[in-house]
Amino acid sequence: MNVHTTEQTKQFEVLSTQRFNWVGWRGVWLFILSPFANAACYVWLVNELAELYNQDLSGPIVGLIVSSLTFLVGIVLLLVGREQRHVIKEFDPASTNSSW
Repeated sequence: MNVHTTEQTKQFEVLSTQRFNWVGWRGVWLFILSPFANAACYVWLVNELAELYNQDLSGPIVGLIVSSLTFLVGIVLLLVGREQRHVIKEFDPASTNSSW
């Protein structure tokens, strides 16, 4: 006995978009601006170390630590602060004209 069944397969098209929410935008700005603040604190530290007397290294060192931490926080906020939207459409592969 020969039984012939036809299977119908459904194909879907998924359109995904993502954008930053306000948390993500804060992460973007922290990620971009904190290396500049870190460089400024490094220059400040080098200038303080160049002085022979009256060296106060607490300010530049605290600035370096804070700007380094804001860079890391910016990366986390950049990853967390995204909104993703997906649109799923079903389409019939027989109705599409493909050149394959």
